[in-house]
Amino acid sequence: MRILLIKDNDTYDITSSVLANFTLTGSKQKASRVFSFKFLTTVNGEVDIVTGDKVILLNNDDIELFRGIILKNSINNDGVRNLTAYDLMFYLNKNKDTFVFRQKTASEIFKEVCERFEMSTGTIDNSVYIIDNLTCKNKSAYDIMVEVMAITYKNTNKRYYVRASNGSVHFLKRRNQAQVLVIETENNLSGYNVSEDASNLYNRVKLITTAGALDHTVVQNDKVSQQKYGVLQYFERQSEFIRPSATKGLADAILKEKSVLNKKISVNCVGDDSIITGNAVILNIPNLGISKAFYVDSDNHTYDDGHHEMTLNLTETNEV
Repeated sequence: MRILLIKDNDTYDITSSVLANFTLTGSKQKASRVFSFKFLTTVNGEVDIVTGDKVILLNNDDIELFRGIILKNSINNDGVRNLTAYDLMFYLNKNKDTFVFRQKTASEIFKEVCERFEMSTGTIDNSVYIIDNLTCKNKSAYDIMVEVMAITYKNTNKRYYVRASNGSVHFLKRRNQAQVLVIETENNLSGYNVSEDASNLYNRVKLITTAGALDHTVVQNDKVSQQKYGVLQYFERQSEFIRPSATKGLADAILKEKSVLNKKISVNCVGDDSIITGNAVILNIPNLGISKAFYVDSDNHTYDDGHHEMTLNLTETNEV
């Protein structure tokens, strides 16, 4: 691993001054990835670190794992700095404004939001679906993107995500991963915790949409779930114009999302640099009858003197 400091447009390799234990974390709720490390301050005129400096973390193959700005900085009497850096997603989460969008796709909204806050963009995949009318009052750029990606998913059954890498933010369509890590007992899994929650489950969706001056109502049911849990109805009235022919498909998509039992799994396992929030893994725990795909909701990678472990919070998915 190598750690580079970017300071006043100069780059320094500070790996030898970083203490052995450091962490790299990410979470769907917090948007930005966070790199935390300890730096032993030096004397004799060598470089020190100040708040606002930039830092890059590279793995053993010199592949960039993180690039961000140091925003937390403390020092103790032993001359050790505790430092925390955030990637570019921090700015999407921090900046707020009011936006009014008319006839825009999610990808166009992403571009407009980033331009307003002067953020460098990289790849922007075309999301195609046009959102008719959306007003976002005093919302963060990240919350806006979460909303428009949810609207796009409901209407197209296609998922998109936002990610920072190599000094830019990207709007990307979720595609099948070329390789999916398998986590399993007797191999790379060292511990786990499994919980189930049906308190937020819905198995009936009532959807009212507008087509001109007329309302169109569709009700979709998951009969199997209703036999088990009773009737749990979700109601939604769409304010934007939707063709009656598309209403059933939208109700089906909402029911598919809302009727899933919330199963959360936390695992501790051997670290893999490629596994970050938003990626998929396959989990095999035979004694619990678990053998399927999950999305990573949050990741915590710990590096300690060449040893790499990770803790993942997982959400079940049928999309892999």
